[in-house]
Amino acid sequence: MVNEKRSLKGRLGEDIAKKYLEKQGYKIISQNFRTKTGEIDLIAEKKGTLVFVEVKAGGLGKDGFLPEDKVNYLKIKRLIEASRLFCAKEKKLMDRIREFRYDVLIVDLEKRSVVRHYESAFFAED
Repeated sequence: MVNEKRSLKGRLGEDIAKKYLEKQGYKIISQNFRTKTGEIDLIAEKKGTLVFVEVKAGGLGKDGFLPEDKVNYLKIKRLIEASRLFCAKEKKLMDRIREFRYDVLIVDLEKRSVVRHYESAFFAED
């Protein structure tokens, strides 16, 4: 029951984030790209920049943490590894990409809006 509720919350948050990005001029390339190492919520492109997006939905948790606090080292590591696998798989797309970026979008489900968009929230080390 808890996982089902969390899953519904996550899907709703991703749908809101997707619409937000599209309004900002991004083209959504993929949603919920899954690998053995992790998942990328949204992959978008804008003006030659490929953006890997982690979406967190909700507000201040019962534990006192904000959604962005839950984007920890392990989550970042898995997202970067999944992004590398995506790039290796999508060689044709990579021909037109000039830059890569990792963003975090925080969605307030009560207001049904993106309240915080962190561009270049973290970087992949070589």
